[in-house]
Amino acid sequence: MSLVQRILVGIDTSHQSQLALQKAITIAVEQRAALDIVTVINTEKFIGLTQGPMGFGATTPQSLNELTTMLKANLAKARQQAVDAGVTDVRVHLHSGNSKLLLATTLPERYGTDLIVIGATGLNNVECGSGIDWLQCGLCDSQRRV
Repeated sequence: MSLVQRILVGIDTSHQSQLALQKAITIAVEQRAALDIVTVINTEKFIGLTQGPMGFGATTPQSLNELTTMLKANLAKARQQAVDAGVTDVRVHLHSGNSKLLLATTLPERYGTDLIVIGATGLNNVECGSGIDWLQCGLCDSQRRV
């Protein structure tokens, strides 16, 4: 029986998240684990994103639709990478909200995550140090490796 059965990896379109994805795929293949690939549209970052009809800082529905389309395509590409590498149970998810809160607590509980893999920093500024970090989930069993 493998130590890790379900991995959650948070990605965006940054280089750091691509490294995290590759690490999560490697672990999933080695552990024969399921993989949840998650992108969070960090709604707290929308102010100042674009200049819209309501003035500077307003996010237009069109810009949000374009962002959503791009992120869905990125998730599909990530899913294909995992499948091509040999991960048999891959699920992709697109959420909106506070990325730190969703990736650290809400989604791991919802998906039954054993391991979280995230890039050090990316477009959503998940601040965890340098390199690839991963966290072992559990009430009293947290591990962080840099």
